[in-house]
Amino acid sequence: MGGDTKKHEEILRTAALAGAESSRAALSMFLEREIMLDDISVETAPLARLADIMGDEEAEIVAVLIELGGGLHGNIMLLLDSKSSCLLAEQLVGFCDADSADMDEMTSSSFAETGNIMLTSFLNGVSEKSGISLEPQQPFITGGPCGAVMDHIMITYDTISDECVLIKTIYSDSGHSLCAYVLFLPYPETTEVLAESEMRNG
Repeated sequence: MGGDTKKHEEILRTAALAGAESSRAALSMFLEREIMLDDISVETAPLARLADIMGDEEAEIVAVLIELGGGLHGNIMLLLDSKSSCLLAEQLVGFCDADSADMDEMTSSSFAETGNIMLTSFLNGVSEKSGISLEPQQPFITGGPCGAVMDHIMITYDTISDECVLIKTIYSDSGHSLCAYVLFLPYPETTEVLAESEMRNG
């Protein structure tokens, strides 16, 4: 069993690396300058620990959610802490409102567009690596205290699984660093489908 778990973790990491590189390239094109992928970590984490992993439960975060269809089923989220979301907002609309709960329509729309680009590109990278056709749906954006957002995820998702795949990526450009979490909430059969595909495609 331990061997299967280790193998699944390696498969998820391989898929995550492909997705993160694809997301980096898309973000570079969108912002019209080179963005570097400095670091990436992948772990399977209990849903109950998400708020602890993300940090302070009261800290403001922004989340972009996309429901996933096609060959893999589940949900994928882009999570940004207040520092990273502010940095990205300044790049997108020229200013930052530190209170994500009161995000103006222009900033919200820009986040949704950027999250859609990053997550869709991430999924494209996974799809190219695995050979599985993926069908992302329209993005949904939310924000607020980390604990409240994570509680909502648990209430919505814990009837399907008590674990998720948490991918932490650090991007940088011109001395600025942006930390983005990609939270993959797969249906139970999804990891097996991905594993079988990886085995077929080497």
